[in-house]
Amino acid sequence: MRKAAERAGTDTRRLVVAASDGELYGHHKKFADLTLAYTTQVAAALAGVELTNLAAYLERHPPT
Repeated sequence: MRKAAERAGTDTRRLVVAASDGELYGHHKKFADLTLAYTTQVAAALAGVELTNLAAYLERHPPT
């Protein structure tokens, strides 16, 4: 996520939108659900990445 944001080439606030197929987090990939949980709850915080959703982001940072 951080590398994607850095590619924006701006010093202002950056937003990266990520989506994944729910099929990945079930019987198809063993422990994929745990990887997602770790990434969103632990690794993001350690990397200084704030996770949010679009509605919450836009409420805090309305378009100009």
